[in-house]
Amino acid sequence: MNRNRRLKLEIYIQKEILEKNGYDFDKSVSIICNGLKEAGLEKELVEEGNIVYVGTGSDKDLAYIGLVTTRLIEQQWFKDCCTVLDLLIEDRKTPGEFLLDGSIIESAKARGLW
Repeated sequence: MNRNRRLKLEIYIQKEILEKNGYDFDKSVSIICNGLKEAGLEKELVEEGNIVYVGTGSDKDLAYIGLVTTRLIEQQWFKDCCTVLDLLIEDRKTPGEFLLDGSIIESAKARGLW
């Protein structure tokens, strides 16, 4: 991967569904954010269920995002409340702008994992 192209991961968690299922919203968001931080991604936005982290441009970003999202997809609580799990890639022509690379949810559904 070109070091100049960064990746972005966007997640949206539905608070009402998470809490209806007996989970603490803030603790759940914190667990997600800690995993992304440990993977070396940088926080861009964490607000009202919107979680956005950006890679550093490292060749390892995709692997780290894959590890974190694989672990999340294994968790039923996450699948119950997550409505957006998108991977974006920085536009070559317009640095700083990101284009949708794909829905991780749709990919997981196609493989029978969601």
